[in-house]
Amino acid sequence: MLRINRLLIVSLLWLGSFSLAYAQASLQFSSPAYAVNETDGVVQILVTRAADSVGAVTVDYATIDVNALSGVDYTGKGGTLTWADGDLTHKVIEIPITKDTVSENDELFSIILTNPVGNAVLGVNTLSNITIIDTPASGAGNLQFVATDYTVTENSGVAQLGIERIGGSVGAVAVQYAVTGGTAVVDTDYVSVAGTLNWSAGDAQTKTVALPILLDEQEDGNKTVVLSLSNASGGAALGAKNTSTVMIVDSFGNAVSSSTAGILQFSTALTTVNETAGTANVSVTRTGGTQGTVSVSYSTKDGTAVAGSDYTLTQGSLSWANGDGEAKTVSIPVLTDNLTEGNELFTISLANPTGNALLGTISNANIKLLDGTGNPSTTTVSEAGAVQFEFSSYAVNENDGNLTVNVKRVSGTKGDVRVNYSAQNSTAVNGQDFVLSSGLLVWADGNSDVKTISITLQDDLVAEQNESFVLKLSTPTNGLVLGTPSETTITLRDNDATRIQFSSSDFLVNENQGFAYITVTRQGSSQGRITVDYKTTSNTAIDNQDYQGGAGMLVWEDGDASTKRFSIAINDDTFVEEAETFRIALSNLTGNGALGSPAEAVITIKDNDAVVVCSNPPPTLINCYLDNTNSTLTNVRITSIGVVVGGQLSGRIDNFGSVDGVTLLPSTILNNYEVGIAGNLSLNSYANVIGGFLQGNIVGIGDSPATLTSTRILTGSYLQNVIIEGNMVIDTEVTMGNQVRFRLNGNIPPIDLSNLLGYTPANTMEMLAVNLYTDVLLNSIRGGIVATLNGLYDLTEKDWFITQDTETGYIAFDGGDKHYNLFPTRVRQALEGQVINDIDLGLIVREDDRFTVTSHTGREVTAHPVIQDVAALQRALDTFVLPVSRIAMDTEGNVKLYLPNKVDNIIYYSIRADVCSTPFAQNISPDLGFDLLPIREDLLCMGSDANMNVFVRNGIIAYLVFNNGQSRQYLYPAAADAAALRAVSQDTLLYKNGMAIIHIGEGVTRKTYKGLLTYAVTQGTNITGELEVFDVDDMNQDGLGDYLIVYPNGDGQLMYKVN
Repeated sequence: MLRINRLLIVSLLWLGSFSLAYAQASLQFSSPAYAVNETDGVVQILVTRAADSVGAVTVDYATIDVNALSGVDYTGKGGTLTWADGDLTHKVIEIPITKDTVSENDELFSIILTNPVGNAVLGVNTLSNITIIDTPASGAGNLQFVATDYTVTENSGVAQLGIERIGGSVGAVAVQYAVTGGTAVVDTDYVSVAGTLNWSAGDAQTKTVALPILLDEQEDGNKTVVLSLSNASGGAALGAKNTSTVMIVDSFGNAVSSSTAGILQFSTALTTVNETAGTANVSVTRTGGTQGTVSVSYSTKDGTAVAGSDYTLTQGSLSWANGDGEAKTVSIPVLTDNLTEGNELFTISLANPTGNALLGTISNANIKLLDGTGNPSTTTVSEAGAVQFEFSSYAVNENDGNLTVNVKRVSGTKGDVRVNYSAQNSTAVNGQDFVLSSGLLVWADGNSDVKTISITLQDDLVAEQNESFVLKLSTPTNGLVLGTPSETTITLRDNDATRIQFSSSDFLVNENQGFAYITVTRQGSSQGRITVDYKTTSNTAIDNQDYQGGAGMLVWEDGDASTKRFSIAINDDTFVEEAETFRIALSNLTGNGALGSPAEAVITIKDNDAVVVCSNPPPTLINCYLDNTNSTLTNVRITSIGVVVGGQLSGRIDNFGSVDGVTLLPSTILNNYEVGIAGNLSLNSYANVIGGFLQGNIVGIGDSPATLTSTRILTGSYLQNVIIEGNMVIDTEVTMGNQVRFRLNGNIPPIDLSNLLGYTPANTMEMLAVNLYTDVLLNSIRGGIVATLNGLYDLTEKDWFITQDTETGYIAFDGGDKHYNLFPTRVRQALEGQVINDIDLGLIVREDDRFTVTSHTGREVTAHPVIQDVAALQRALDTFVLPVSRIAMDTEGNVKLYLPNKVDNIIYYSIRADVCSTPFAQNISPDLGFDLLPIREDLLCMGSDANMNVFVRNGIIAYLVFNNGQSRQYLYPAAADAAALRAVSQDTLLYKNGMAIIHIGEGVTRKTYKGLLTYAVTQGTNITGELEVFDVDDMNQDGLGDYLIVYPNGDGQLMYKVN
């Protein structure tokens, strides 16, 4: 037995973390194109090493003139980049850019990689084009984002993006901004913004755009929002950074982890100091991770405050060591003058984060210099501080009830101070959409507690656009000043937003009209993209006979509020018949909306042949169309042209025609013979439907079930609370709900019975176990399927007596000193009719310890090994500093341990539990340990293990210790997608100890891969939809090259080769 220290355990679970490594490293530019402003002075080009880190490698680079000339527009460079063995960091090439005063078009040069040396090849981007953006000769300057990439956690409330004016400040200029793309969903992940930013003549101050970020409560991964600048005016031009991407980091669970490099940003967007203070100190934080050494550069920029007169130009870089999460401070010298000039501003910005760190949205901050020429005997403004809102915008649902807005006092606490607040209507109206009276916030001398303003939100039932209002601070007292932001915009998201629905619940079409035209409307808000599916379902009108059914999708783009129309072909015939109907339903709506009413419609096909509507029908013979609503028919005969719709039936009904939407009273017999059709029946106790065809919803509504005898159930029908007997024919896609039971075993069709049997209550690793204490036979034996299984020879011969936990659904039995647990995931009927034909009764144990056991009644139960104490596993992982955000079992019985944050690109570990636990003696519980393969034979659960055990002689296998240290269960590596591996070949074998024999191809192209899977699964980027296996280097140093399995979804899993 191998006992290992805790840190090494974590390392062992990370085996395979470099499973995306290939035989050679690839060297390439990080981007095929760069843009740089002429005023930037330098452009940084990144070169990356990917896929493999073994050995030292080099690559040459050189610049190439296009229409930009080396020595005139830029300084040409060439050289060699070098990576040491194990080095995967990117390298930076800095190329100086020359600023001139010539008005010219943008210019271009290129840089190329050549001559890779060592274990490396050139990757995809071996040539990159660099565009030099010209500075306008007007002196108006360039307008651009401060950074091209920002990062914000989804619980931050808002992302602040800086837009700067560089290269000149002549004249008044403006630029438009808007959201233009990304993977995030508007009004679900963020609130869309658009507008115009303005600079007056001489104003070079950085402006801010606030993007409201919405918090959800589900794990949905990181998403992005792309914002773009356009239509620069006043002689200004767009700068190189005219688009910016905001990454919204999923904050489900614990978003902060030491396993990422972290987010670097200023602690606040405004710092206020007196010009006599001598120094302005600005804090830069590292949050969201502390892995690796990281750095970020900073530099100041003039606003109304000018370097050399009001402050000292400051630039440099900040560094954090691995594991360091402490805030760093930038100190900027502030200069005192004797001028009465009012308060002034300048900006400090962060750029160029390294070491995989991300730039947060507070990447630029304003420093306000308070004029120090006032009366020294009075309380200065800087001592009293500034008051400001925590965020410049909020977004809430109108039905959230209330909103609390925080107001902070910063940069000083001297004196008793106060500030007024008030709401200003915009599209939202005070007293109608929200309620807030004007008020006063007060801070005592020395106090800087956060104050709150509570706003009551008024919900309405009106479908409308999102609305907003502005909350303002005003009239600060006793030296207190207004900070930034002193206004905040509150957006009320309409919860009655988009409704997608049919324009009517009924559509009427003549049989000879050719098409039925169906209209679907979008009501309420037109914001955001909406899609919805539609699908037809037969009723009395039969698909491909009376109409051409089908399914499709309707799409509304953002801003589109139009009515959508589609057609359904109607088939004409020459039969005299009553009006026929079919249904169409909306489903699967995506986007910020909901299905309205009606979401289902009935299309009535009016017969164009001679139709006889009952006027005074005979009491016992129906040979016409009868609307029986609110009436009861008793003991009648319905002819082949007779139709009865609605109402109630009683006594004996002989139906050679059609009935629809009727209720059978208790003990009523409806005999359809061989030709009658009945649809959408509500069946009271002991009602009996015999023969013919049934369609639609057939539902027993009495205390005792109704009976269906020798009928045909048509495709798309739904059954509930009925007994099935006789010579039944059940078409495909018939749904069976609760309390469907069969009189005879031979009545049971060869279908999945799991839903009919029901499930045990506990949700175990996101799965429900099938309840085996029930059965689908009306007169089943006590104990249900469990009782029938316990009578099988294969179990009694081993002295196994199984039970099922009524909460978790675990199947349990003991064999000697071993305790076995299985999780039943499916029960299907293996027999067709009463006769057993080539069906293996009894127990079959597969190579992965999957149990398939079939009773003499034909119930085939599939059950998988299961972790016997999931809570103990979670606690053990926490103890070993391996946080797992989610434990989920798939339908193949394999378990995924999801990491809250990727580590070395690992997204989860894939394991399969042993089918039994064995005795153990250890004081620590729960605990994790490791053994070397092969496992001692006295610890093997099944006899078949002995054959499998010889395949691998040097693998490392984890085990869980639980039950107060008295039990041990092995946890083997498992396939990330077992179904995909089995799909490529029915001969593929997946063993319970992680051993796999995979076959790909046919005939002479068939290739076999044999090896031991690793626990770690890495996230892939090349999603092909096909399973692939690649040869890679010897990753476990056993002298054999190994394999990388890439699954159809792009995930990668390493497999150590075995001879």
